[in-house]
Amino acid sequence: MSDDELKENSSNNTLLIIVSIIVGVFLVLLVGVLIGKALAPAPEGPPVNLPEPPSYEGPYAVAGAAINIRSGPGTDFPSYGVAPQGSSAPIIGVSSDGAWWQISVPTSIAPDGLAWVSADYVHGYNTAGVPVTSPEPELYSE
Repeated sequence: MSDDELKENSSNNTLLIIVSIIVGVFLVLLVGVLIGKALAPAPEGPPVNLPEPPSYEGPYAVAGAAINIRSGPGTDFPSYGVAPQGSSAPIIGVSSDGAWWQISVPTSIAPDGLAWVSADYVHGYNTAGVPVTSPEPELYSE
């Protein structure tokens, strides 16, 4: 073989090696994606039907997380219980510092139908003009 033929064969072999490497990398990536999809864990648990957003005309609160329902605007007040994430209630008032919403609850939860939730853990909607309210003195916990 002449030197020119050897150089041409060498160039062809180099090109063939580069193309083979590119095709090989592509195939490895494709197989990896397919195997990854096949081995991905399936979601656990039964399907959940999420509730529709409340249809309150006035201000309302929706719990962004499980939240204590309290007898007054502060953690010093007793808790009536915990409302799960996504629970909603009409807003009746706001504490003077804006940190707590007074909400309407069933009288089975609070005797007067009023309770308080921390504004840090709920999303308030339509809250413009909500009056500042305070708990009745007899509801304070020492």
